[in-house]
Amino acid sequence: MSLLHYRSPLVQDQSYTTDEEYFQKHFVSQPSTIPILIYFHGNAFDRSMFNRRGMCEKLRTELKYDVFTFDYRGYGDSTGEPTEEGLIRDARYVYDWLHDMSNGQRKIYIWGQSLGSAVACQLAARLSDDESKSLAGIVMEAPFINIHQALQTHYLALLFRWQPWFYGLTEKALLISKLAFQTRSHLSSLNCPCVLLHADDDYTIPYEHSKQLLQAGLTIRDGNRNKKQLLHFTIDMISFHHAGYGHSLMYRAPKLIPALKHIIFDEDL
Repeated sequence: MSLLHYRSPLVQDQSYTTDEEYFQKHFVSQPSTIPILIYFHGNAFDRSMFNRRGMCEKLRTELKYDVFTFDYRGYGDSTGEPTEEGLIRDARYVYDWLHDMSNGQRKIYIWGQSLGSAVACQLAARLSDDESKSLAGIVMEAPFINIHQALQTHYLALLFRWQPWFYGLTEKALLISKLAFQTRSHLSSLNCPCVLLHADDDYTIPYEHSKQLLQAGLTIRDGNRNKKQLLHFTIDMISFHHAGYGHSLMYRAPKLIPALKHIIFDEDL
């Protein structure tokens, strides 16, 4: 697995000869006040897709954070077979490595887009049990309730949903592949601020998914205010209406980062 680093503009250039030397110099010599953001991309292709590069560059320049992204096993130049548990383990490995390299001194945020939002949510749920590696916050861009409902509400499913065999076939396929990505269920385990992002013209993962996740999160928050494991959990949603961002173009939104700074990110570095 290879890690791609979008370096904070607050960080000075360093000379190096190997990747190991680069990261050692970067984490040792740079100020610990610069937060880290890990970007988990969506399904298909790899981290080099234009919208993923566009979002990482936007986060780097407008937040001035150190942004890291990578390809899960079976994606891009990463070897192995992609499975749900495998993707979560890859995410945890990257998180643990960055946490340890920074000696636990930097805030770490995670950002997931589409499938990446499900990976990020499960990672956040698992991290809630580890007080030594607390998460600063999670952003879920175009998330889905679970993979089953994501498939059934996908725009291509409109061609087949009227067929009596459709629901049984998709459910059987998911059972065989052991894919679930139960984002709504994992919300109940989060212990950090959470922000949902969705465009109402997203036909890949309809806007309704985020609306239902928001309602589920608010119900969890209101019903568990006194529980220690949910002490830091909050949930908000930023919607984009008639903006033309669809499923993958939210990096073009000029007001995205300013809005997020008011909710979840540090405003000043």
